[in-house]
Amino acid sequence: MNSSVPSAPTQAASAKDPVFASAFDVCQHLLEVTRTAYMNRDADAFAARFITPQRIGTFDGDQVITTRQDVLAIFDEICGYLDRERVIDMNRRTIEAEFVAPDVVQATFVSQYVLPGYVLSNEVLTHSTQKLQDGIWRVADSYYATNIPALTRALTSAAERKRNKSLA
Repeated sequence: MNSSVPSAPTQAASAKDPVFASAFDVCQHLLEVTRTAYMNRDADAFAARFITPQRIGTFDGDQVITTRQDVLAIFDEICGYLDRERVIDMNRRTIEAEFVAPDVVQATFVSQYVLPGYVLSNEVLTHSTQKLQDGIWRVADSYYATNIPALTRALTSAAERKRNKSLA
């Protein structure tokens, strides 16, 4: 299995994850780890939870991210979006999750951004595959259903930049 992880794992990523009783617990754990990484702007902790290559899909199409730098570019774009919108937290919850193999979870979850005044953004519905790799649960692919244009642009930015570089 091909994967990209930080060369110097953060404390959160260097320890193995606990054994979870359910696929729901796996998904909630990954949601919390990545929420904390976003809110603390911890790019290494975020990148450690993603396998590359992987497919990311939106209503505007799919892209394949192939490198850790792609993951970090998406993280930076999303953090920029969170800053512009003055997001103060993220509300994330698993809707459904199931083990399709002992080390693979298929999950659907919803995210909302908590804005000033504790107003919630529109929901972002996501389906992802999560895989256990070296004792750590990681996201293997994600498909986002959102009508937030700035978020869609952030999710597809890495592929756009890569295409533009190859054309130059």
